[in-house]
Amino acid sequence: MSLRHPLVVLALLAIPAAASAGPTKRECIRANEDAQDQRRAGKLVAAHQNLVACIAASCPGPIREDCLQRLHEVDAALPRLVFDVKDGSGKVPTDVRISDSHGRLLATRLDGTAIPVDPGPLELAFEGVDGVRTELTLVAHEGDGERHIPVTLGAPRTSLADAPVAAVPPPSSPLVSPSRDASNAGGTERTIGLILGGAGVASLVLGSVFAVVAKSTYDGAKVCPNACTGPGYQQGQSAYTEAGVATAGFVAGAALLLGGATLYWAAPRGQTVSVSPTVGSGGAGLGVRWRW
Repeated sequence: MSLRHPLVVLALLAIPAAASAGPTKRECIRANEDAQDQRRAGKLVAAHQNLVACIAASCPGPIREDCLQRLHEVDAALPRLVFDVKDGSGKVPTDVRISDSHGRLLATRLDGTAIPVDPGPLELAFEGVDGVRTELTLVAHEGDGERHIPVTLGAPRTSLADAPVAAVPPPSSPLVSPSRDASNAGGTERTIGLILGGAGVASLVLGSVFAVVAKSTYDGAKVCPNACTGPGYQQGQSAYTEAGVATAGFVAGAALLLGGATLYWAAPRGQTVSVSPTVGSGGAGLGVRWRW
């Protein structure tokens, strides 16, 4: 999973602080479940907060992984608004109170930081330190990214509900956390599957060649054991060796074909796949293991 959004970066940086609070296993599970319900209800801000809580170091590993994946998805969908506020004289004030129609305070100071909001219609009020205010109506959409909204204090109530969305995609944030790009999910496994399948076909061909050679060698020594000569005995031993190589080629070819087909057809569903050779006293094979 590639973590590309600033809010996910901030969430990861907050893990040590969350670990000091030490949410319990029950609290981690509850936060994950609440976040899923909130995500379905469109309450992305609350879902984001719960997902940040359940990636704390005190949470069990599988829950952290699940929450981190969901956090990445929620962060990609979360609208973020940057308000470019000016007063009547064109100056840019920094001390501005922003509240929604429910009276919830979204910000008291503007420094260019994007403010996350839930998708849907918003009614916002902006008020400067001198009491001059204005009201704004707009609609936030999932996946807007960072959207810049111009605001003029003291202006009549403005509605941007029908205005086109000018979204700025969030910048990529290089992190060392390994993840898989969804657009390339399974690409490596499919490539490995094709390579293994090709190796399997080659092994089957090699086994067939040795089988033919072993048959020919055995036919040349078939007078043994009734009238076995030294060269005849050696041909018989060679035939057995060649037959053994042919059998190993057939077994390895079948295993490689099966493993390659499994990798190729299972890879598009995005599971984690591992392939490892197995060697034992009875021969060699191929081990394929995946996790959903």
